[in-house]
Amino acid sequence: MISTLTAPNGLVLGDGTPYTIVKASGFGSPNVEGARYKNSGRHGITLLRSFWRERIIRLEIKMRANTVVAYGQLRYDLVEAFDLPRQGNGFVTFTTTDGKTLFIDYVNMNAPIDADFIPGHVTTGYAVIELIVGDPLIYNSFIQSQSIHPPVIGGVTLPTILPFAFSASGGSDTLVNNGNAAIGPTIQIYGPAINPHVQNSTTGLSMSINNTIPDGSYVEINTVEQTVLLNGTVNWLNYFEGDFWFLEPGDNIINFSSDDNTPASYAQIIWTDAYTGI
Repeated sequence: MISTLTAPNGLVLGDGTPYTIVKASGFGSPNVEGARYKNSGRHGITLLRSFWRERIIRLEIKMRANTVVAYGQLRYDLVEAFDLPRQGNGFVTFTTTDGKTLFIDYVNMNAPIDADFIPGHVTTGYAVIELIVGDPLIYNSFIQSQSIHPPVIGGVTLPTILPFAFSASGGSDTLVNNGNAAIGPTIQIYGPAINPHVQNSTTGLSMSINNTIPDGSYVEINTVEQTVLLNGTVNWLNYFEGDFWFLEPGDNIINFSSDDNTPASYAQIIWTDAYTGI
């Protein structure tokens, strides 16, 4: 399933390299932790909610070289490739045999690199690398973005027969999450807009900004971090009302409108497809 894997420092393992990925585990679902308590005076427990936690990835690597010196260099390079980050955490990208390019974020070492010397093996050897991943999801490396403009009321051709109805266009679009996990998008609402609203009608959840976004400004809503910023700097969380909704796997119908529905306003939805496991 894993074709190639690129370490945090850029070293590529897998197909077409001296590093064969013999086995790769930890790409199913991440660890899970449940909130629960024992029932008092009766059998069973009460389950409150479960959460995805860390992901543990284990790589078994075979190294092969033509000379003793070249084999030694392969070992040096592999250890360096997974050296501990000087600050924060790293990320790892990989490709799959079905053509996906994916990445995992907030990656660090979970155990020492196991690369024993085997007597008689002077140009080949094995190494085991174990990683811990703070973000439980696996992401597509392609960032998607879609703009939704407010609804526009159409006119009628005169003369006409009464009664008649005005038609509306815009204000809604379908966003597709091709992954198998719900993903929190970043939503940028560009003014001028009075009290704008963005709804995921597929889930029935919506959000609103109870203020006027001036012309030339925007409000950025990060649904994962649950932050609301005017022009990326000023905290507007106190003007936010509703839910920090996610995009469910498959089609999501998103509606955008405001009290004035100014044609120049729009909502930009930014997301990456995500996977609980592959």
